[in-house]
Amino acid sequence: NALLLGGRKGHIAPMNWKSFVLQSEFQLHETCRAIEYLNDEQLFAVAQSKYTYIYSREGVEVHQLRDLANLTALEYLPQHFLLSGGSKSGLLSWFDVSVGKLVSLRRSRMGPICQLKRDVSTNVLAAGHLNGQVTMWAPSCQTPIIRLASHRSSIVDLCYDKRGTYLTTLGADACTRIWDLRTMKMLNQIYSPMGYSLDISHTNLLAIGFGSRVEIWNDQISVEKPRKPLMVHNFAESNKYPYCVRFCPFEDVLGIGHNFGFSSLLAPGAGVAEPDFFRANPFETAKQMRDRPVYQLLDKPDPATIRLSNAPGTSFMKPRQAALLKQKKMLSEMKDASEAIRESSDFSDADVVEKRVVGKRLEFLTSEAQRLERQHRHERKMKKMNGVEKYKLKQRSQARLETRKTRRSLKKQRLGQATSTASINRQNQVGEDGFESTAKSWFQSS
Repeated sequence: NALLLGGRKGHIAPMNWKSFVLQSEFQLHETCRAIEYLNDEQLFAVAQSKYTYIYSREGVEVHQLRDLANLTALEYLPQHFLLSGGSKSGLLSWFDVSVGKLVSLRRSRMGPICQLKRDVSTNVLAAGHLNGQVTMWAPSCQTPIIRLASHRSSIVDLCYDKRGTYLTTLGADACTRIWDLRTMKMLNQIYSPMGYSLDISHTNLLAIGFGSRVEIWNDQISVEKPRKPLMVHNFAESNKYPYCVRFCPFEDVLGIGHNFGFSSLLAPGAGVAEPDFFRANPFETAKQMRDRPVYQLLDKPDPATIRLSNAPGTSFMKPRQAALLKQKKMLSEMKDASEAIRESSDFSDADVVEKRVVGKRLEFLTSEAQRLERQHRHERKMKKMNGVEKYKLKQRSQARLETRKTRRSLKKQRLGQATSTASINRQNQVGEDGFESTAKSWFQSS
């Protein structure tokens, strides 16, 4: 129900989206690099030239966040009350606005961060860099979860779809690419020279602002290459550039921020017909708006729960725990297979094939369980060793490997000598047989 406009030179104007009435308007007299609403329209964060500040909708400065300095991009995680940002020096920060503490700080080591967007389903952050790579981060991970080489030039903008299945990236190489995050492969590519911004609606409509025009696509996630956009809007002024395009969440409206101000376009099919009232309620009353932060704080999860996939059935265990779980499953399957073989006396002649399959499966599971047990025994042994013992064990294993190689080479040489001797004997035998046949024919003719 609110719209927040921020200019590059520090002009801030929050307004009511329904009535387009300005709630306040003020000038920062400082460069504004990014702007983001917090859990409601009462507070918003502004990344200024040095520090990040939190303002109320009346324009009153509430906080100065010195932990978030020199930011170029902002993103807010409403479920965790985390304000995240990417800086010029490549730092990613997660700041908890509910307690006023810095939760996590990670160094990307890939230069300045151009764009920062979150996956709505998992709250994983995707950061775009100048070298054309996209890295995905979680506050509990020291290194990026995924590195995606998406473009040959810098990332201009990127956006997730609402399910977190597809990632759309806009590069300075005049290409907009759609990536399937399940296979990490490019699905489609759209030509967009001089691109500035993109956004995806709840119904998977893609809006791209480039040059002095805006295009809306509706078949970009299909297997076939999209032929033409659903809608095209060309600005009457050739020097009007769409620097920011955003869909209105529950309406068929596309907002465009350009160098002459703000405009809105009708985009049929962009609004969702059945909104999720648990996440956002477009018909929220004043009392519900007042009580919502309390309920959100009670349901606030830990930042360590942010993972790449929060789907049911996924596990985030260490390799050792995963191997033990695999061995446990194999042992239970072995037990079932042995019981099936024990009851094979009740099988008829038609079930002989099934009995053989069960027997082979039991043999495979037994050998695999033995292999895993040997591997675990070796790991436990290696943990108890010190550095000298590990070095000696490594030397012994290398010596065994060299011995095996020499034995194999000697065996090959012996086989080669045996085959050459057999061929020579065969040739001699053929020669003797030929001589005898020639002598016999000569005596018979004489």
